[in-house]
Amino acid sequence: MQVQFQAAAQHALFVSARNFYGVISVVERNVDDPARRVFNFYSGRIIHGLQFADAAKRREPTAYFGPSTGVGQTFAAVGNQKDFRVGIVGLGVGTLAAYAQAGQYFRFYELNDDVERFARKYFTYLGDCRGKCDVVLGDGRLSLEREAPQQFDLFVIDVFSGDAVPMHLFTKEAFETYKRHLRPDAVVAVHISNRYLDLSPVIAGLADHFGYSPRRVVSEGDADKGQFPADWIVLTRGPAAGVDQVKTAAGATSPAPDRKILWTDDHSNLFDILK
Repeated sequence: MQVQFQAAAQHALFVSARNFYGVISVVERNVDDPARRVFNFYSGRIIHGLQFADAAKRREPTAYFGPSTGVGQTFAAVGNQKDFRVGIVGLGVGTLAAYAQAGQYFRFYELNDDVERFARKYFTYLGDCRGKCDVVLGDGRLSLEREAPQQFDLFVIDVFSGDAVPMHLFTKEAFETYKRHLRPDAVVAVHISNRYLDLSPVIAGLADHFGYSPRRVVSEGDADKGQFPADWIVLTRGPAAGVDQVKTAAGATSPAPDRKILWTDDHSNLFDILK
C-alpha cells in the first residue's frame, strides 16, 4: 500500500510507501529558503539520507557520508584511480554515488525495491553519477553469493542505522562471501551509527578473524552542509591499502580492542551489543 500527500500551497512534499520491509518516506523541508531546501529520506522514524534541492549543491555528499566521515575520508585517500570499483550494501538515496569519478564503477545492493524507486524518483544522486552505477535488487549477501567475483577496491556496508538489524550481514560466513569479491588490498568501510546498539565489538571480532586493521572514525555533523554525526569503522590490510591519512576524531580509537565478538550464522546475540 502506498500513501501520498502533496501540499500545493507550500510546495511541500510528503510521500510514503509501505511493504514487507516497513515504511519509507520522503519529506521536503525548508521550502521557503532555496539555499536550504532539502528532501529527507526516512526509514520508519530514522532519517537515512537527504539531498539539497539547489542544483549547485545537489551533488554534495550529505547525511552520514560527508567528506569528514570515515567513508568520505576513505574515498579521498584511495578513490582516485580511474578503474576504481566500489561495492555498497545498502542504497539509501544513493548518496555515495556523489563520490564516483569518470571511469569508475559503483555497484549498490538493495533489499527493498521501493527504496530504489524513491532514490530514482525523488533524488538525483544516481542520475548525476559521473561513473557507471548499477543497483542490484535483493538481499545483498545472497546476491553476492550468486555473483562471479566483482574485484572491488572498496566495499561499503551501510545497513545498520535503523532499528531493524540484518545480523546475517555481519557474520563470519557473510564476510567470507564478501572476501571473495575483494581485491587483496581492498578497503572495507562499515557504518555503525546507531541509537541503541554498538556494533564495534562485532567488527573488531571480524577484523581479528580476517586479519584486518580496524580504524574507527567518529565525525561531527554540520547542519549547514546537511551532514550528520557519523560513526564508521574502516578495515584495511596494512599500509599498502593507502588510508594512513584517514584521521580519527579526538578520543576515537580502534573498536573495543578488549572486547571482540565473532558472530556466526549459528550464533549471534543482540544483547551483547546493547548500549
